[in-house]
Amino acid sequence: SFAFSAARLQPGFQAYSRLVVESGYEDLLAAGMLASKDRNAVTADNFLSSTFLRDEAMAAAIWRRLMGISKPGSGGVEAAQSMIALVGYSHARFEFGLPRRLRRFGSGKKRFRSLVENLQIHSGPETTSQVLSMLSFGACFEAECLSSMILKLPGGCGYVILDAEGKSVEVLQSRAFQVSTIMLNSVPRDSNGKVKLNLAYPLDGLPEEQFPLLADYVWRDGAFIA
Repeated sequence: SFAFSAARLQPGFQAYSRLVVESGYEDLLAAGMLASKDRNAVTADNFLSSTFLRDEAMAAAIWRRLMGISKPGSGGVEAAQSMIALVGYSHARFEFGLPRRLRRFGSGKKRFRSLVENLQIHSGPETTSQVLSMLSFGACFEAECLSSMILKLPGGCGYVILDAEGKSVEVLQSRAFQVSTIMLNSVPRDSNGKVKLNLAYPLDGLPEEQFPLLADYVWRDGAFIA
């Protein structure tokens, strides 16, 4: 997917990266749970990218089940009307993990699946434009139809030019759905537990010690209720 990388540009992302991802990286590296304790072999940037991909993969799997979309050649699957996903707090903290991605999948916008290997992504809507990247067989993506043969990817990521018969992609069912999140108080403010579990909410321009702590609240749908 192309949309997941846009999270880096969102307000509060730097705080999320520092407080959640980099913190988790240091803990797992020290424990030897990243296949190596050598930070040159297992870098923080690669860990951040893998965290993004894991959250994107979970969101895509949930969306497929809700839509009743199975992998090519694996047979049909019945669409689910609702689903509860239980995930670790770092996957939902600040909404940069699973919730933000699920809201994107649940927008109801038109989505497609590649039916060929190496479906080309061009820099422009012309067949002569530069090839930026390729989509593998079975890859799902969101796009706007500019014509019967040209799909425009979101965020300026490029264009997909279809073959004359239109057999290189298929249109997927993509109904809109609502995403609700609930996070219960995990560590009281006066706890001697790890500070990082106090779920500080990042506010750009404020020093970290002045961030409001989600541990004082029940979090539901982005609303904070004392």
